Amino acid sequence: MLKKIFILTIVFCVSIGIGYYFGTLLEIRQEIERLEHKQEQLLKMIDEITERVEGIYDNLNGLLERVEVKEVNLSFYAPLDPNAVEGMCYSGNPEITASGERVIIGETVAAGPDIPYYTKVYLQGRGWYTVHDRGSRIGNDDLDVAVATRMEAFSNGRVNTTAVFFYPRNLQNESK
Repeated sequence: MLKKIFILTIVFCVSIGIGYYFGTLLEIRQEIERLEHKQEQLLKMIDEITERVEGIYDNLNGLLERVEVKEVNLSFYAPLDPNAVEGMCYSGNPEITASGERVIIGETVAAGPDIPYYTKVYLQGRGWYTVHDRGSRIGNDDLDVAVATRMEAFSNGRVNTTAVFFYPRNLQNESK
């Protein structure tokens, strides 16, 4: 009888061990499946992030193609001054630029024909302007900033400065 109890005990322990072993294997298998699923999710996320980064890279390249930095000759004009001289300070309606936009003091700049209308220009130490005007004596490396009075234009004189051009769309070096 003792032998039977011993054998039953051994069989019982082995059964528990086998059950534990298979239970552990099942848990390990489930954990492997969970980790494989997580790996698939992470790979999808990596693909999405890679696509986003490539899109950002393409956008930045497109943006950089629209930017140019160069030295310019800067002068000033006053088309809205009551003493403005037609032919020197403006042509036609002094309130309207060559692009058809209104003159805005502190924002409007006239440029040579090599700079497209609506180009944004940052002038070192002065701020941002938009090319809306032309002038018969404005060359390729010249900019003419609209100011309020002829006195202001004359007192500012002519200066050389650094300009950063931000061209609209892909119109670099094409005038409107």
